[in-house]
Amino acid sequence: MSVQELQARLEKILADIDLQKEVLRKLEQSKSLVQSQLNAVRDPMARLPFDISSEIFLRCLPSRPEPRARHAPMLLLNICQTWTDIALATSALWAVIHVVFPRADSFTNVVESWLRRACDRPLSVTLSGNLNTNIAAIVWQHCRQLKNLEIDYYDEDNGENHIGGPIDLLGITPPTLWPLLETLRIRGVPDPTGSQGYSGPQILEVLRLAPNLSKCMLEGLDPIFDVPNLPEQIILPGLRRLMFGGSDNYNPDSNDDILKCLSLPGLETLSISTHDVSYDDLFSFLERSSPPLRELVVGNRSPRREKPTRLLETLCLVPTLTRFELWWPDLAFLEGLFAALAKPSSQLLPDLHSLVLHVRLPSFSSISESSWRTLLHALSARRIQIRTFQIKTGFSRPPFDTIAPILPAFRGLVADGMQIYIGSRDQNFV
Repeated sequence: MSVQELQARLEKILADIDLQKEVLRKLEQSKSLVQSQLNAVRDPMARLPFDISSEIFLRCLPSRPEPRARHAPMLLLNICQTWTDIALATSALWAVIHVVFPRADSFTNVVESWLRRACDRPLSVTLSGNLNTNIAAIVWQHCRQLKNLEIDYYDEDNGENHIGGPIDLLGITPPTLWPLLETLRIRGVPDPTGSQGYSGPQILEVLRLAPNLSKCMLEGLDPIFDVPNLPEQIILPGLRRLMFGGSDNYNPDSNDDILKCLSLPGLETLSISTHDVSYDDLFSFLERSSPPLRELVVGNRSPRREKPTRLLETLCLVPTLTRFELWWPDLAFLEGLFAALAKPSSQLLPDLHSLVLHVRLPSFSSISESSWRTLLHALSARRIQIRTFQIKTGFSRPPFDTIAPILPAFRGLVADGMQIYIGSRDQNFV
């Protein structure tokens, strides 16, 4: 055969190969379509009512779903078309999101698609790490749907502090009103150098934007810069719980200076560190707010010397208090508190159910036998109201010579149902 004939023959064969490839491609498409249809017929999810199948998908969600291909709900988009249709039609699957930074700016498209799938549902959003303001701006666009917001500047996966320079909570596109926001948690890591911190005006702006806020936890926020002297306090009538740290039986650690700017007439639980708030400030806050306070935790993060009597006067402003926890009180306050509780006509904390005192070893060791007897008299007189009493030092074992003679009387109260702990963290004398 000639060269021309061979060339023509080769071109014919190549054309036939391309044709067969196209036929094979169409067969593969047909096979995939039929397989999907067969799977849909066999798939029990496809035979379930939508409400049940979507509920099953919701039960697959982790507590903090992240936008990752191998994590629900995004994983559910990669199984079959039926599952994809169910997942996209179940808006509740997309109402919770946890974004861990750092992330590239292109990740904004993922967050935007996720939140859009939530439709009009209330949102729970957690932002962890070094906040990307471009991605945060996408979240702020949905601020009217935010119900729970957590901003966490500490990456617990590697234990590194991602804070770099001034921390901008709101970014260049600050949100407008957050009418649905009920829970706010801002967490950081105290900076002992004082060079990196949070903006007091921005934190107050966040609170002002959330008139229906009921719970606010500020943990490890220190320092907080430029807390203003406002001509009028910000009033949040719906706020029930305000914590400046102090969770998990830990001495409150967050800067509490912004308390001076607030009036909270509905507050029921308060935890302060006394980092910047003095007993006088606490007295003024309670006096102007007149809250129905039920729980109060007072830390001791301040080097100031406070007057013990001032704290006792402050406690008289909250007769509704049922639980009181105090860190590192001095001996004078302990003796004054025991005496005030023991008075027959005392009006101090008439509804108190739980009293927890964390005491340094020198103060604990200096409590006299007469003061222990005064405490015993107070607990005996209030055995109907007070159900829990604790006075603890650190891990060092305190001496118990002065309390030893009356330990049987304390144990008698325990036998009557009162929970009493007196001693170090790992040893209860009672």
